[in-house]
Amino acid sequence: MEKKINSYEGVVVFASRLSANVPKWIYKKNKKIRVIFWYSNPINKSVNPKKVFEKYCKKWSFDEQDCLKYNLQRNTQYFYKKILVQRNTIKYDVFFLGNEKGRGEILEKLAEEFISMGIKFYFHIVRDKTSSGKFEYKAPLKYEKVLDYISQSNAILEIMQNGQNGLTLRPLEALFLNKKF
Repeated sequence: MEKKINSYEGVVVFASRLSANVPKWIYKKNKKIRVIFWYSNPINKSVNPKKVFEKYCKKWSFDEQDCLKYNLQRNTQYFYKKILVQRNTIKYDVFFLGNEKGRGEILEKLAEEFISMGIKFYFHIVRDKTSSGKFEYKAPLKYEKVLDYISQSNAILEIMQNGQNGLTLRPLEALFLNKKF
């Protein structure tokens, strides 16, 4: 990677606490490269933009409120249309993936409703600091596996996090993968 860094005009770094120093590292290797520090989740769930220096990158988000609050550049969420997804047999009517992030009570009520209505569903809930302990929590998934679950489902369920604004990846997945949302 270090040798290739000079061959790129731009790099997108996904914002997280672990990647906060990556723009600085890239800048030291190639001062001419354009680095975008991309917040694909609400900032209150990620690294504070003040900890990522503007000298090394531009900071972008899809969330309009975060952009206003933290003076970030707003851009739309994106999705690669050319992602290849195998056509699988449908196993689930509804698929949800995400950290609990304070949505446990809603998910619990939906699960009860789905069961009473005979709706087959799969909730892949990852434990976080808001977790209630009421679910069978699972490990985070690689994106290829997420796409596999989506291909086995009729619909994708999204429950916005408190304070979240803007288009997330889920509606784009539904649109491009022909799923109900």
